Amino acid sequence: MNRRKKKHVIILAGKKEGHLFSGESDYYKDLLIEIENRGGKGVIFPLSNRYSSTTVYYWDAIEEKWKDTRHPIPHVVYNRFPYRKGEMSEGVQSYFRKLKSKGIPIFNDSFFNKEHIAKLIKGDDILKNFFPKTVLLNKEGTLKTFLTKYNQVFIKDVEGAQGKGIWKVERIRQRYTLHSQRKIVEDLSFSQLHYLLKQVYLNRRILIQEGIPVTTIDGTPYDFRVLMHFYKNNWQLTGLGARQARENGFTTHVPQGGRVVPMDQVPIKPKEELVHHLGKSLGELLQRYYTVREFSFDIGMDQMRNLSILDVNSKPMTFDEEHIQRNRIQTLVKILLNDT
Repeated sequence: MNRRKKKHVIILAGKKEGHLFSGESDYYKDLLIEIENRGGKGVIFPLSNRYSSTTVYYWDAIEEKWKDTRHPIPHVVYNRFPYRKGEMSEGVQSYFRKLKSKGIPIFNDSFFNKEHIAKLIKGDDILKNFFPKTVLLNKEGTLKTFLTKYNQVFIKDVEGAQGKGIWKVERIRQRYTLHSQRKIVEDLSFSQLHYLLKQVYLNRRILIQEGIPVTTIDGTPYDFRVLMHFYKNNWQLTGLGARQARENGFTTHVPQGGRVVPMDQVPIKPKEELVHHLGKSLGELLQRYYTVREFSFDIGMDQMRNLSILDVNSKPMTFDEEHIQRNRIQTLVKILLNDT
């Protein structure tokens, strides 16, 4: 009787000084345990864009520690490479080409670019109705036009992530306040504001986006994180969680001081059916241009319960809600072992 061969899953990570690999080791450990429980074999491959290595790491549940072994021929690669620029390096792209030449699927093959995602959404008949006005900021006139029309705008680096590379501008009559993650500069004239922002948009690709008056708790804004997976040929809603900005903050990302808010403490929340519909439409749009089976997106909601898509993420971080993260791991492993 022939024994069925184990399916090998590689989680692609990066190098990190002082560590075996980069990324969320607890998340990866839980994934590998679930893969093992379902009859597969999973390893972490810390790929460097500077040199190649065949060393991978697996979790020894008996000794409760990471151990190294040789790089196996994988059934599928789950791309968690953490560095946006490094992912485009020759070392990483060469590895991807080798996988594709052998017909080995890559689960989420790249980061998303905010400018490209904005273009895609604005071209979609359904999703464009849920997307704030967003254009490339590359000249003074664009900044002036937006601040004439809107009392609040957001400035976003197209390669930003986890709440980094975002600024907020508020207008009260003809005076402006500029918020960054580190400080607030108040009572600026337009020329002073433009001088500060010009230093940003001349050196990076920057978007300017209409500011949505999202709902608040005790005057502090909150929004929602949505997790989606493509399973059994359909996009499913895996989790919906709420995040609130820190006091005087403007982004709700936990790495930038935001906090998790239990859904039963959220005063106004979106209808789950509508969130699922948006996620499914967004997933189908993304699949036309990316190899993607997992993504998350952020939505804001105003007092009239109108929803706005604020951001889309190709490599979601760990969800702090245990039930969402547990459901995520179980769904991911089913996809990695059975549906690829």
